[in-house]
Amino acid sequence: MAQPLRFPVRRFSWLAVLLALLVCAGAALSGLVSRSDYAPLAAAAAAAALGLAVLFVRRPVWGVYFALVVIFLPLGLLPLTWHSLLNRAVTVGAVGAWLANSAFTRRKLSLPPPALWMLAFIIWSALSLAWTVDMPESQENLQVYILRCALFLLTLVNLVKEPGSLRGLMRVLALNGWILMVAFAGTVLTQGYTFGDRLKILSMNENEAAVNALVFMLGILWLADQQPGQAAWRRALAGVPYLALCMALIAMSGSRGALISLAVTLAVLFLFRNTRHWAWLGGGLALAGALALPQVLTTLVTRFLQPEGGLLLNGREVLWPAAWRVILDHFWTGVGIGAGPAAIETQVRGMVGVLLGYTSPAHNPVLAIWADTGLIGLLLFLSVPASVLWIFLRAWRAGKTGSGVPLAAAVAAGYAFSWIKGGGVESELTYFLLLGLLLVIAQVDDALDGGEGSQP
Repeated sequence: MAQPLRFPVRRFSWLAVLLALLVCAGAALSGLVSRSDYAPLAAAAAAAALGLAVLFVRRPVWGVYFALVVIFLPLGLLPLTWHSLLNRAVTVGAVGAWLANSAFTRRKLSLPPPALWMLAFIIWSALSLAWTVDMPESQENLQVYILRCALFLLTLVNLVKEPGSLRGLMRVLALNGWILMVAFAGTVLTQGYTFGDRLKILSMNENEAAVNALVFMLGILWLADQQPGQAAWRRALAGVPYLALCMALIAMSGSRGALISLAVTLAVLFLFRNTRHWAWLGGGLALAGALALPQVLTTLVTRFLQPEGGLLLNGREVLWPAAWRVILDHFWTGVGIGAGPAAIETQVRGMVGVLLGYTSPAHNPVLAIWADTGLIGLLLFLSVPASVLWIFLRAWRAGKTGSGVPLAAAVAAGYAFSWIKGGGVESELTYFLLLGLLLVIAQVDDALDGGEGSQP
């Protein structure tokens, strides 16, 4: 058997330090060669990037953690252009660090079935560029799917294979959750809140903020359940602050989908003995909040009883038939990856004479993918979550123990109720994050509390 190539850590580290010092010296002298006010900042950023590159090649899982923290920062916390460029940079960096480390250590790369299905979908989507009706949008969407697959279905799954790295991943989720909650609290404290309005956190979509809070809750509850030697009630109390803030955020955002997702999540948690305390706690907090401050539910009640524009589904009554018309016209091949919204917009104009303010996405991932890539693309796309679900359930049935498995199942089940009616959710970061999480959890043995089991 070939011996693994030793990674020259010391030599590589000293070289990186030397290069970083040279870059910093360049930053100090940058005024001599450039009059730009941003020259020192650019040089310092290059030095930081170089240092991070060295660190992440040595510890590629840290590169994934860093990428997840960055890409899930609340939208609007940074200038939007910077945020977009930074998201792509850290994603490419994390994937590149993993590949470089694998090359140095001659580590085998695994291709899980969901990644293979996703690669097949990407290849078919690339072929659809030949007949797309919106080339710029198609190229943008294809890039998004490539990056999502590379980070969540390949890099994450290859690097998080043991309990320690899984725990680190859950800490990252918890950190992202608390960053979102700080942004939520800061928005309320600085801008105030009027009962009946939908609270907007920075530049985030109201529904997106509420659903993200629900997904990040997995990390909070997971870590709380891993406190050794503590009584169950003390572990439960560790999740109280986040649960309370999460429910307040969902109520103030007015997201009906997130409310339904939260109810489904709590219902699934109630089915299992070692997660039932979260269901009781969540239900108790919701009841206490409704009794203590019923005005906070005004937005949700209004949106359920008096839909905007008199439409219960917020315009989906028009978008879904329009998407179906596009599908019937391009049943097998679609109109091209990412080009569905433009084709749907044309159909909406033909149906109602004017857009009436409706957005172009189909607000249903099945219809959106079908309109984009046809039935062939849809079957390939749906094979990804189907194979993830199969792997996860098979691992659960085989005895992957601990409360983490039903916790993940509950959050995924709740998320599905928001996902099926969302706009653009077929390529959402949280969607691919959950796919990666389920795969990771399925492959990590005894990641939690010593095998208590997850019996109903």
